[in-house]
Amino acid sequence: MSPATPAGQLRAEDVSFAYVGAARAALRHVHLGVAPGEVVLVTGASGCGKSTLALALCGLIPSRVHGELRGRVMFGTTPLSGMKPHEASQLVGMVFQNPNLQLINQTVQSEVAFGPENLALPQPEIAARVNWCLDVTGMAGMRTAAVVTLSGGQKQRTAIAATLAMRPRILVLDEPLSDLDPVGAQEVLATLQRLARDGSTGVIIIEHRVDEVAPWTDRVVLMDDGRVVLDQPPHAAWAEPGPWRTAGVGIPDVVRLAHAVPEAFGSRLPLSVREAADAVTDTWFEAALALRPRNAATPPVSRRLTTTERPSASAVRRGADRPPTRRCCPGTASAWSSTESARWTTSPWLSTTGNGSR
Repeated sequence: MSPATPAGQLRAEDVSFAYVGAARAALRHVHLGVAPGEVVLVTGASGCGKSTLALALCGLIPSRVHGELRGRVMFGTTPLSGMKPHEASQLVGMVFQNPNLQLINQTVQSEVAFGPENLALPQPEIAARVNWCLDVTGMAGMRTAAVVTLSGGQKQRTAIAATLAMRPRILVLDEPLSDLDPVGAQEVLATLQRLARDGSTGVIIIEHRVDEVAPWTDRVVLMDDGRVVLDQPPHAAWAEPGPWRTAGVGIPDVVRLAHAVPEAFGSRLPLSVREAADAVTDTWFEAALALRPRNAATPPVSRRLTTTERPSASAVRRGADRPPTRRCCPGTASAWSSTESARWTTSPWLSTTGNGSR
């Protein structure tokens, strides 16, 4: 094994796949690697091949989903594509989009124990796995709860716990947030990041809701027409809008705002509201927002601010004797310049057409 190929890394090597009877391949020459401890977001427009990639990565193609597969999926030096499902699931676990179709037992505890019981493991080992999985997913207090009484977020965390009970090194989740409210989504995302950080589990999240996943991820993979067209760290992934517009995929709202007003946010793109708030602290942008009447209507993005709408030097929170910081607009630390006023003209980053489909 080469030093560049870690023992626990999951890799798709030039993978192409066409379903039986399909005129066009669903995957085309896909190269992707995920190591334990990584959280990777895979996104793209509907029909771009994301779910097919998930099935290939967890070994269900071609053993359970038939078609023509070219290339190979490897876990370390072990070919995953030819494994039996119960063998592959101990290396790569799959959590499907709808947890109701994956949960088959009456209680949370019995659901998590189901997989290890089918492996005929000793009872102490089963109990230890159940306890660990419930603890790491935050479901320990609901082990005796009936599955039908759980919320959407709790059901998704139960499905994750049941998959983890097989002790996979990589966890693949196909649109885990699709049926969750914002609170449930954050519960699931926090659980996944905790798994990656504490348990060294690699996590692949296939999701359309990029705004919510972006702050939690280590890498962003964009797919278009069965191919991987972008694979970068999150702050670099949204540096340019071109690939996202071509693929018809939306970008996080805070990223669009940062590109529309780059002088306010500096060189590092914010990925969350918290990062955006931290970036504009003690800047002219924060001062401008502070001067705005609380009951004022939001001006259209395409309207240019007039000179009377710009804050005066005496009104800005930062004093005139304070030296300008690198995030302030050029020339002054205490007032907007005419250049900054012009930034409020229509921006391609703020256009609705640039946002694409979600």
